[in-house]
Amino acid sequence: MHDRTYESNYPALFAEVMRERPTDEQNGDGKPTPPPIGHASPEALAGLRSFIEEHTQRVSDVSFDEPVCADDLDWGPVCGERRQICMSPPPRRDKRFSLPPLKPSFQKQFLLKMIERDMTAVDCYTRANIDRKLFSKIFSSETYKPRKETAIALIMTLSPSESEADELLKSLGYCLSESNLFDLVIRYCVKNKIHDLFAVNEYLYEMDLPLLGSCE
Repeated sequence: MHDRTYESNYPALFAEVMRERPTDEQNGDGKPTPPPIGHASPEALAGLRSFIEEHTQRVSDVSFDEPVCADDLDWGPVCGERRQICMSPPPRRDKRFSLPPLKPSFQKQFLLKMIERDMTAVDCYTRANIDRKLFSKIFSSETYKPRKETAIALIMTLSPSESEADELLKSLGYCLSESNLFDLVIRYCVKNKIHDLFAVNEYLYEMDLPLLGSCE
C-alpha cells in the first residue's frame, strides 16, 4: 500500500518513482530492442477478428429513421423560450459559490498505481517502449497531456483491469470507442489480459494500425 502522504505531495510522489534502485538496469535511453513484428498466430488473430466483428455488428444493427428537414418541424413556443434564454445575460456567480475539488490528475493516479505495484520509472518506460526523457516530460507536470497512444502504452505497463484503463484514459479526456478499430483492438487486449506491449503491437500491425511506444 502506498504512503498516504504522496496523495497531497506530488513532487515527493514523482521523486519516489524516479528514484533509482540497485536492481534497475541501466540500458541507455531505456527503450528495449523491439522483437520482429508480424508473427501473431492465426488462432490469436481469429479471436481478435471475432471480437471486432461482434462489436461492429452492434453498430450495423442500429436502424435510423429517414432524415427530417428542420423546416418541417413544429417548434412551437419552445423555440421562443430558448431564444430568450440565449439572449439573456449570464447570471452573476455567487461569491460564496465554490467548485467541488477536481479528481486527481492522470499523473497522480498513475504514479500511485506504480507505487502500489512496486514499479520504478525504469520498469515503466522500458515496458512502454518510451525513453526516460519523455517519461520525465509527462510526469514532471500534472498538466501535461500525452498523446492517446502514449497514454495507452503507459497504462498497459500496469496490467490494468478494464475499469482501471477506462478511468485513467478518462482522466485525460480520452476513451476507448466501439466505433474506432484502434480502440477496439486495445479493448480486446485489456479484456483478455494481453498487456505486453509487443504482443499488443502484433495485433495492431496485423490490422494495419499505428503501433504503441512511438515518440510524442
